[in-house]
Amino acid sequence: MKHPVTCRQLAIITTLACTFSTPWSAHSQETIALITPTAPADDKSFYVGKPIVHPEELSGIWEVPDGHGGAVGIHLILSTTVPADSTTLVGVEQAWLNLQLGIYQRAGSILQFGEENFFGDSPRGGSVRYDDGRLRLHDAEFDLDLLRISGDRWSGRIHRQGFDSTTILTRPGAGTAKSKPWFVGTWQAGDQSVQSCLHITQQAPGEFVGWTDSLNTLGSARCPSRLPKPPNFYERYGDLLKIRIVNSSNAATDSSNVSIERNAPGEMCCSYPFIVTPGDNGTVMKEVWPSESNQPPPQTAWKKMSGNTCIVAPPEPAPLPGNPECPCPEK
Repeated sequence: MKHPVTCRQLAIITTLACTFSTPWSAHSQETIALITPTAPADDKSFYVGKPIVHPEELSGIWEVPDGHGGAVGIHLILSTTVPADSTTLVGVEQAWLNLQLGIYQRAGSILQFGEENFFGDSPRGGSVRYDDGRLRLHDAEFDLDLLRISGDRWSGRIHRQGFDSTTILTRPGAGTAKSKPWFVGTWQAGDQSVQSCLHITQQAPGEFVGWTDSLNTLGSARCPSRLPKPPNFYERYGDLLKIRIVNSSNAATDSSNVSIERNAPGEMCCSYPFIVTPGDNGTVMKEVWPSESNQPPPQTAWKKMSGNTCIVAPPEPAPLPGNPECPCPEK
């Protein structure tokens, strides 16, 4: 059963001082993933309102081996706004709200709490700059001057405490074997008004990492007359996921069950794990939930996308036999 987002919910959650979400799963259509609320007037992003095309391409993580068994990298979380009357994100111009930059150095194969330092694109946030594909930060212990180059890479200097090098950062798993576990890729769940999008990649043999986009539109929300609809709604790209294989052999196979956990690296509210299992030859992953008293388990299916984005138009219904111009039954 679907529960459309209401303006009462919006009026409450847009006043929060942190990201708010109901228990995070696509089977609950009440999921609302809002982002950073209005910043102080003197500490907004330098780029507020700037049009942004393909925001999902400017979020997530890129890294390079540090020579000690770990890696140094960047983690970008991009927040945008869309008009509140939008009913889809397909073809809708999104406007920049803010960018969070995490610079990390992981000691092992998985990023842990405390290995990442965050900065923002505002005066108090650290004055991160992103202009014409160039990402810059200058701080006492952290320096960054990277240029976006072809192949979804960054080239330039990255300095985090003891690491200081001119190098090239790539997506985790870039250049690995063509044969990848079934769950590596981009996954979509939800409808056109409330969607979750997962990006999962292989970080090292048997080790995986991912990030999520929260994609929401309000055009069809119910609005009581006493609660005016806000002018914009918020999208958020690049929150980290923790990915873990949970089958007994601890090796990825075509039948592996996988644990996906949101907000795991932060050790703050609200970490939310769930298990998925493959279906339809790996093109679908289904959430595995135990049955409750007198209730069947929720049935949520994630659809594997052909590219790296979930912002795509839904397929047109196939025409019925007898009239190729109309998908409706003939009268």
